Amino acid sequence: MRTSRISIPLVATIFAAALGAAAAAQEEVGDWVTPEQVERGQAAYEQKCSTCHGSDIVSIFKSFPSAGQFFGFVSTTMPGDAPGSLPAQQYADIIAYLAAENGMETGTEELPPDPEVLNSIRPAEFAQ
Repeated sequence: MRTSRISIPLVATIFAAALGAAAAAQEEVGDWVTPEQVERGQAAYEQKCSTCHGSDIVSIFKSFPSAGQFFGFVSTTMPGDAPGSLPAQQYADIIAYLAAENGMETGTEELPPDPEVLNSIRPAEFAQ
């Protein structure tokens, strides 16, 4: 029976690549949401959401597996008196506000209403 040996340099290279990919993914997520977008999102939240929800949604946001799933829910069901009536970017701005309120650091790029970007954001990973 032949035993195979794993090369330590090979294992180290694979491990380093995995760590680098994880750091790059975190860095990419951290680049979204600008302070200006958080302000717009807060104003929209106060105008369109808080009348019915108060601050409940701030804590509920972190229970969603991704910002994309939250976007899919709110952009088709809210506001209650006119579901889906807000522009897609305004829903993204509200999500930016909720993400910041839950501990996501602001970055240099505005959060777009792009499913791929939104699905990369996991509220539970940064929620306070």
